[in-house]
Amino acid sequence: MAARFRMALVLVGVTVSCGWCGSAPAIMAGQRLYFPPPGRSMENQQRRTAGQVGLSPEFAARIDAYIREHPYTPRRGTPRWALWRHGYLVYVQGDFQQTVDVASLRKTWHAMIVGAALRQGRIPSYRQKISAWVPDLQGHDAEATWWHVLTQSAGFDYPYGDHPDYQPGQIWTYSDLNLVRLCHALARAYGKKDFYDNYADVAQAAYFDAIGMEGWSTRIVTDSSSGMADGVRFVLSLEHMGRLGLLVLARGTWNGVELVPRWFVEELESKQTRGMKANYDGPNDGKIGLSSAEFPEAPYGFLTWVNTDRDLFPGTDAAWACGRGAGGSVVLWNRHNGIVFAGVGINVAAGAASVPRVIEGALTGPNPLVESAAAVQVGRWGLFERAVGNERSYAHPYEDVTLDVVYTRPDGGTVRFWGFYDGERTWRIRFMPDAVGTWRYEARFSDGTPGVQGMFECVPSDLPGGRSARPFSTGPRSRATTCCPSQAIISTGTARAGAKGGILLTCGTRRRSSRIPPSTAGWSGFSTIWRPAG
Repeated sequence: MAARFRMALVLVGVTVSCGWCGSAPAIMAGQRLYFPPPGRSMENQQRRTAGQVGLSPEFAARIDAYIREHPYTPRRGTPRWALWRHGYLVYVQGDFQQTVDVASLRKTWHAMIVGAALRQGRIPSYRQKISAWVPDLQGHDAEATWWHVLTQSAGFDYPYGDHPDYQPGQIWTYSDLNLVRLCHALARAYGKKDFYDNYADVAQAAYFDAIGMEGWSTRIVTDSSSGMADGVRFVLSLEHMGRLGLLVLARGTWNGVELVPRWFVEELESKQTRGMKANYDGPNDGKIGLSSAEFPEAPYGFLTWVNTDRDLFPGTDAAWACGRGAGGSVVLWNRHNGIVFAGVGINVAAGAASVPRVIEGALTGPNPLVESAAAVQVGRWGLFERAVGNERSYAHPYEDVTLDVVYTRPDGGTVRFWGFYDGERTWRIRFMPDAVGTWRYEARFSDGTPGVQGMFECVPSDLPGGRSARPFSTGPRSRATTCCPSQAIISTGTARAGAKGGILLTCGTRRRSSRIPPSTAGWSGFSTIWRPAG
């Protein structure tokens, strides 16, 4: 079998010398997220003042003022809330340990159980049909996958009224039927008869025990609007909500142990509904206070509300995401600034006036801190690399999809680039920064599958850049060249068949590098092939 080529894609003015080949890999800075030990005691919470975590001293007063000016209706008791930054508890208003049925806030944490089941190998893919676990589904319903249920696009409510029998993926509808079937399927994936069979065991085995959850419970009720048992609800305190929020903030990893794949968390909090119709007046507890004119596509990820298009909370960072439910139960988080906000009796309706906007207005420290605290640092002309997961199966991954990346420079300019397929269900992005400062990146697949986004810090280094290379003899296409900042370096990481030594490189601007098959024939589309000098 021919050896597979691994291609490194990086921005240049770059030295293509043995010095480049030996450049240091990206360095992960020391993690500064705090993960509380198991238990509900306040002593488990590391406290920090607002000033210690980069918040203005009056931030709590601002949030309280917002809550008074934008009351949750119908209000159930006195609103209470807590805020963490980087895992440190900064403020608590009200009873930290009182539990409450959080209603639809449960959806995000059921979605995370799907992620845990994927991580544990209990589910082979979120593209698996859910009828493998709920065999009584028929017609179009039997074609729905875990992904369709997670995105509320399974179409289980249809047909009804004037609505036809939509196929999965055609229309988004907020529906208890999704949760009923999701909970049954998850229960069976974890060896239970159905969700009535002690579903708490499922949550514990997925990640609740691993993140130190104690004193919580489950509840099954008949929903008054739909007339059905709407799946499993969680009864949680602010303390529990903080742990759950920290898990998603930490990209599914708790104190160094991966519980849910990072790629899954990033898809969970990214908009998944592009191209779908939206019905905000569904029959099974599906009446949602959103306007089709304002939101022709629902701002929704995996059973989670998202701000990807900056439309859910206008004027705020795109990384805000939240789970929310009746009673004003909410967990808000933002990976860019390290915030977790949990509350009960809080208005989190869409709009420019929002808790996220109040919090952003109170940030005084470097933003985002959570990413820079656990950030990748890359020397100028060094190599940034990140793996990108994609659970979809492709017959020809080099031909069927591309991974498109936009890098935002420290000065605000952008560089469009691409990633490459690296086998199994893994793609990679690689990049060589030419300017010191904070770089942001967003990678998306051409078929609409969400990719990843994040940032890294480019720091000064003694690595040279902008060098020329001696040509590698390949016939009429070969010539000496000097790479310029608009061009790309692609490295196989190994010598091509028949070549004598060196790492083969090509310099060019070909965009669809993910279409290069893992064979020597793949190089024919490039104008320059050469190896490092030296």
